[in-house]
Amino acid sequence: MVQNLGEANLLKVYGAYYQEELLASAIIIDYGGTRTYLFGGSSAEHRNVMAPYALHWQIITDAKHNGFNKYDWWGLETSRGKVEGFAQFKIRFGGQEISYPNAVDIPTNKIWYLIYAFLRKLNSYT
Repeated sequence: MVQNLGEANLLKVYGAYYQEELLASAIIIDYGGTRTYLFGGSSAEHRNVMAPYALHWQIITDAKHNGFNKYDWWGLETSRGKVEGFAQFKIRFGGQEISYPNAVDIPTNKIWYLIYAFLRKLNSYT
């Protein structure tokens, strides 16, 4: 994904550094006037410098500078349900919460999909 979309100039990787140490990073996709935050993470080190806030401020600033009119946080929930601190982090930037229909799988090969579904269910027990 990073290679293919990066070559098409649709994907960017951002990092926030403090004293030459990577504290936060994000993978974003630009498409159709929207910059979308797909994945990211941050270190527990140097929490006081608030690297994730600086990182997203820069991403949003760059988006505005490049003519994008929306920043999509890719939802307020995680795969395990709402994580209050994570959702609050996103909400503090302002904006409007918009609900879209849930994603669905459309299997093209029923046998492989059954294997996938079984393994996914098996993995949820661990």
